[in-house]
Amino acid sequence: MAKYVDSTLQDAKVLLKTAQKYSDELVEYGVSSAELDALQTLIAELSKIDGQQKGKKTTVGTETESQNSVIAAAKKKIKLVRDTAKNVFKSSPAIQKEFHIGEKSLMISNSYNNFQIQ
Repeated sequence: MAKYVDSTLQDAKVLLKTAQKYSDELVEYGVSSAELDALQTLIAELSKIDGQQKGKKTTVGTETESQNSVIAAAKKKIKLVRDTAKNVFKSSPAIQKEFHIGEKSLMISNSYNNFQIQ
């Protein structure tokens, strides 16, 4: 689980930085600044939960449920931003590359949690 959380955090942080760079263009196509703020909040929340869980191995079950819900919410925001960027920058492969569009995601598959990874 730790590798999956770490890769999700890394993916979200890279995407957020790129999305903030192109926020004006994304806003025109429906990704509001509130969506980016929500992604930033989810990143902070997931980082906090992950840090707490690493220190409490005896409560892994309940902590994992909380962590999974934050991961799922972050993945929805990541998908929204990527899908929008794919349309906004369809004629700019260089910018699409910054959003990691057309590349294998940094997130790894974790069948235990049944996450659908792009």
